[in-house]
Amino acid sequence: MKKNMEQLRLWMKTHKKKVAACMAVILLALGALGIGLAGMQKENQKEVIAKADQKKKVDEKQTKKTDLKEEKTSKDDSKKESETKDAAKETTEVKTEEKQKASQPDTSAPAQKNDDPQTTGGSNAGNSGSSGNQNAAPVHTHNYNIPLYAQQWVVDQAAWTETVSEPVYEMEIVWYCNTCGEDITSNPEGHIDETMHAGYRNDWKQVQTGTNTYTVPHPEQGHYESVVTGYQCSCGAVQ
Repeated sequence: MKKNMEQLRLWMKTHKKKVAACMAVILLALGALGIGLAGMQKENQKEVIAKADQKKKVDEKQTKKTDLKEEKTSKDDSKKESETKDAAKETTEVKTEEKQKASQPDTSAPAQKNDDPQTTGGSNAGNSGSSGNQNAAPVHTHNYNIPLYAQQWVVDQAAWTETVSEPVYEMEIVWYCNTCGEDITSNPEGHIDETMHAGYRNDWKQVQTGTNTYTVPHPEQGHYESVVTGYQCSCGAVQ
């Protein structure tokens, strides 16, 4: 291996011009290769930028189409809603007008045909007065025959307060005579001295020591009844 390396060195020293020419060719080739790669990279960048711009334009067109479609849909919905409101308003006005017409009494009277022959003088004056009375509107007379009801509270029992007394118990010691069994708590020794009985004993017993008094409020009791509060005419008047 060393021998080969020495031969290569000797050959390079002997052929310096050839070596220099080879190196120049290699450097030129590397430079051309680098320029080519740089050009290809630049072209790729341009292609990527062009594709991105094209995609951006397509997205903008789609966005504009979507916005126009949404705007058109919104306008159509607003128009339909306005038409629906107008139709509902017209229907309500028609119903209101029909109710008003139905609630008003019919004051129109059919025109009566006068088949009597026309005369002159006083007869014409009499006929004119009679015709005017016949065409007059009839007078409405109220008839209050429709009862009006309301719910009224009827008291069955007024509110009242109850007073309650409860005894209070406590456990106390009680003394009993062993012979007669009498309660001698008040004076056990005196009882034994007087009676000469055989002693006494004690026990616990529940004893009332007081009274607990308190009040219990009871609310008013009653029910609702339907009561006639007035009368109404068929025309709506109330008495």
